[in-house]
Amino acid sequence: MDKPPGTQLWYHAICNNVDQVRIELNKGELVDTVGRDGSTPLQANIRTSAMKFQIHGIKPGNQIVKLLLQKGANLQIMNFMGYCAIHDCAVGGNLDHLKLLVEYNADVNITTREKRTPLHISSENGHVEFSKYLIRHRAHIDSLDIEDRTPLMAAVASADTHPGNVEIVSHLIDHGANMFLQGIDGQTVESLSIGVNREDLTEVIKAAIRIKEMCLAFASASIQRLGDGSVVHQIDSLAMKMIVHEVLYRKKEKRQGE
Repeated sequence: MDKPPGTQLWYHAICNNVDQVRIELNKGELVDTVGRDGSTPLQANIRTSAMKFQIHGIKPGNQIVKLLLQKGANLQIMNFMGYCAIHDCAVGGNLDHLKLLVEYNADVNITTREKRTPLHISSENGHVEFSKYLIRHRAHIDSLDIEDRTPLMAAVASADTHPGNVEIVSHLIDHGANMFLQGIDGQTVESLSIGVNREDLTEVIKAAIRIKEMCLAFASASIQRLGDGSVVHQIDSLAMKMIVHEVLYRKKEKRQGE
């Protein structure tokens, strides 16, 4: 392999050469010197490790990622694609790498130049456990990218190529993802699901919409009976409180439009 432009550290990080990475770091090599694509040694290792796993089935180790993090690798540097280390990690879906990044205070809601979060990327690529881990660590469920699409929309739109997306869709819905938002193209979760050849996905979406509409009807009736403030205090379920607040928001919008 010809050495690409970049430092020795960057080159050995790409080649997954643990001993040489350790040597370069001990020699005082700058941990965040970027290569030809604007990526740091940390980003380069995460990305190439994911590629090797996808192509050759070789599961990468964590040693280089840990070494670079211990030396203070900057987790907010963007490469020329507008990706930070955690975005590269979300593409490959390596959960062990993600846990290390989070341990070293990676921002799980940091966005790319296109305003995509790690949850957008992992949901789109069918990484079930990765996405669940992000949600457990307070990833924003309904964050909007540059096209006003949520992680739920991203998961639905690519479900025909990623079998794990149906489970991700269910998990996002269970954690309160808004099913009625529209992208700038007017597409919703339901309309996106129509274009995907997955009966199991369609069933999940339709069932969730039916349940949500029933809950909205119940919340609306409760508000009319008890008043706006009383019903919120009488509901213990966080999900139901979110639905009640959604009804209140709709009522407010309706009053403002009159």
